[in-house]
Amino acid sequence: MDAQQINEALQKGIRAARSGRAEPARHFLTQVIQADPGNEEAWLWLARVAGNPGQQAECLQKVLQINPNNRWAAEQLARLQAAPSTAPPPISAAGTTPPPPPAEAVARESGKDKPPQPKGSELKLEALKCPQCGGSVDIQGRADVRTVVCRYCGSILNLTEQQAAVIGQANQRIRPLMPIELGMEAKFNNETHQVIGWLRYEGWDDEDRWRWDEWLLASASGKYLWLSYDREEGFILNKKIKPLVPFSPQTATSIQVPGGTAHVTERASAKVIALKGELTWQANIGERVGYFDAKAGSTPYSVEYTKDEIELYEGQPLSDVEVWTAFGQEDRVKKATETAQWNTAYKVIALFCVILTFFSCIGIVFAGLTGEELFEEQIQMSQGTAVQTVGPINITEPGRVHRINLNAGGLPVNTWAVVDVTARDTSDNEYFLFSGEFWDEEGTDSDGHWHENDLNASYLFKLEDPGEYYLDLTMEEATVSSVPVTVTLERGVWLSRYFIIFLIIGVVLAFVFFSMGQRRLMGSSLITSK
Repeated sequence: MDAQQINEALQKGIRAARSGRAEPARHFLTQVIQADPGNEEAWLWLARVAGNPGQQAECLQKVLQINPNNRWAAEQLARLQAAPSTAPPPISAAGTTPPPPPAEAVARESGKDKPPQPKGSELKLEALKCPQCGGSVDIQGRADVRTVVCRYCGSILNLTEQQAAVIGQANQRIRPLMPIELGMEAKFNNETHQVIGWLRYEGWDDEDRWRWDEWLLASASGKYLWLSYDREEGFILNKKIKPLVPFSPQTATSIQVPGGTAHVTERASAKVIALKGELTWQANIGERVGYFDAKAGSTPYSVEYTKDEIELYEGQPLSDVEVWTAFGQEDRVKKATETAQWNTAYKVIALFCVILTFFSCIGIVFAGLTGEELFEEQIQMSQGTAVQTVGPINITEPGRVHRINLNAGGLPVNTWAVVDVTARDTSDNEYFLFSGEFWDEEGTDSDGHWHENDLNASYLFKLEDPGEYYLDLTMEEATVSSVPVTVTLERGVWLSRYFIIFLIIGVVLAFVFFSMGQRRLMGSSLITSK
């Protein structure tokens, strides 16, 4: 082993010891001291996970040979020697002791820390080699591990047979969506867990495809948790629970759970597209499962099923801050906290924009209802006849907005007419206002018939000077000889154009700030993942 491999084995042994996995810890630490007999730290940690007092005393003696000033080792050795049942082996004349036996032998001697092997399995931790490349395959979990991926060649190994059999090949270039790696430790529910496996699923339905990651976490007490993550839902910590009432995963619309009744919110299929480390079932690339998500109040539940088994999980949504705090990643906690603060600010601004949009819509509707009627008059418009004059109109507030409404009493089918409107003061100064277009049309479509018309026209204007005015109306063009028109004049009308502007601004700003929040969230994830 070179220096890098020695340090890697040492760190694995320390992580396993801290999480209470004595046998894997002894395995890795034994590798270290066989390659580097003078490694004080490896002997210290091996003393912590020794299978019996005699082996612990031997390791402590070795520590004191390397470093006589190690007070902790001296105190622990004195305590062991004071115990009447302790009989540490003597140091040889050469001043050395034989290296401790393999981890398997220590476990056999103590009979306490060695987990039961799977029925029919002859695999031993220190002897497991990849059949594909011959590399050492490390197992951090317990005896219920069924699948492990070789970290050297990516071979997927099935551990449920008499020997490790290659059943597939993993793509080692695929990285987790978030920087959570095998061997990392996290404290969830007041218990330390170690990441021992990871996989990525791809789900699909008739309209879309999506992906998410899941990490398998194992505690020293043998409990398993699943930490899942996707960019929409974020982190969810899942634990396996037993169904209270049998159900059909293909047809159930609700299931009974400890929190009451969970109603199904989504049902789809998924397949495994990447995996690393260890898993508690025989998994392979391309393996397909059915699943559905459900909710009881705010608690999410998920069900994964195949033709052979059904598994129900209860979820606990976690924020990025909670997850990185559990993993002890202070730098990522800081980044996640800053991202959460920015997202809150963006949400507040986006909410303000939504409120602005809402009131703008109300203003547009209200503007159509405003206006004080000055007069109303009905006239008969005929093509080619003299100008029809309406008035006099007494304009006392020229600065206010006025509105002219024209309503054609009725047009024959498939006809149209255009009426020009001009304002004229008492000095015969004319101000062309607008042309009102009226039409009525029918035809056939895929259903055999349609009918449309537009018999109303309106115009907003402001006159500069007060006084009496007249409205001159002329039917310049038409496919009908005459049409009745009702003329209405209103003053004090609100301009809807301003509300429309506010509406557009609100929609655009809401979209911009929402997008900025999403980009910042995804950008933070990408930065953290590097």
